[in-house]
Amino acid sequence: MKKLIVSLTLFMAFTVNLVAQDDGTVYFNNSWLEHNITKSNGYQTTKGMEIHCDFSIEGMQGKTLCVIAYFAIKDGDEYIPLQSRTGNNQFRSRDNCLCTGGFAYCKYETTYWDDFVLFLPYYELARALSGDAELSCIVQVQSKSGETYAFSEKMDFNFNKN
Repeated sequence: MKKLIVSLTLFMAFTVNLVAQDDGTVYFNNSWLEHNITKSNGYQTTKGMEIHCDFSIEGMQGKTLCVIAYFAIKDGDEYIPLQSRTGNNQFRSRDNCLCTGGFAYCKYETTYWDDFVLFLPYYELARALSGDAELSCIVQVQSKSGETYAFSEKMDFNFNKN
């Protein structure tokens, strides 16, 4: 329940995108969405969206961090975390929120990614929604234990189920 509250809070307060920790700092410089991307694994193609991030990490050389994009649906004036409706653990958090993620290994004292890319298939969004919706995405950089170091600005978009 605690993680759900944290996610909800992050979707409603977007003025801060840097969280300093004793063991280092993560700076989000930019983030953006790219729609209608087709990915192929050699035998199957999947249409979806890419989530791009530009960020740097200082003071965490040798550590591996999680980069996770969370999705929320607009409900009036608020954004509510979008719940995963599938059993696919690849696209859901421990508290069943729809997400996609990857790992960032900090090779240097200051490590920089100008285009860290995550991918979410549209079929995962379609399964989580009953129809067209106004959605939002936010990216968090976390420790493997789930401690949030930084988060991106909110990125709004519309999803048409058809």
